Amino acid sequence: LVTAVKFGEATITAKKAGFANGTKKISVVRPPVTATLHFEDATHYSADGWWSSASYGSERGPGATPIYAKDSASDGTCVAYFDVGDKETLKFTSNKAGKAELVVTMGNSSSFEDLSTVETVKFNNVAVNMAGVSYTADGEMGAYSFTGVSLGEVNLVNGENTLEFEFLASAPYLDDLQIYAATGTTI
Repeated sequence: LVTAVKFGEATITAKKAGFANGTKKISVVRPPVTATLHFEDATHYSADGWWSSASYGSERGPGATPIYAKDSASDGTCVAYFDVGDKETLKFTSNKAGKAELVVTMGNSSSFEDLSTVETVKFNNVAVNMAGVSYTADGEMGAYSFTGVSLGEVNLVNGENTLEFEFLASAPYLDDLQIYAATGTTI
């Protein structure tokens, strides 16, 4: 009997005197993705009415959006320019209640070792524990790629679900939300 603890590979070896050893390699992987949603489709809220990009010396004013062209994003754009009090609210529906893993594709040229110091995340108005959740940059300014960061398991409701990011400071850019839910769930 094998219980999965985390994603990856493991080799199990059985030994008994007088018998040949037996080994079995197992892999723990995510199921196929149930749905991929884009943060460009979220509701964008800027606390001061501006979206800023200090590193590039530019600002987007009231009425603009925080959408940023980025070749390494899945569809060529992502959501960026976050500052204190800014929010991204992404809503979707599910045809059944159940457990699901949320994986957010993030990118930046800086690493964020503990996202709990960067943003508050709520799912269906319940705080997601971000302690230990981190984003590690893997490239130079302007050349980085996007990486999936797991927010862990949440409880889907049958009907409308809401994922909200509220930013406390500069943060990784948001690209996609991948939802891994039980078989038969429609997002």
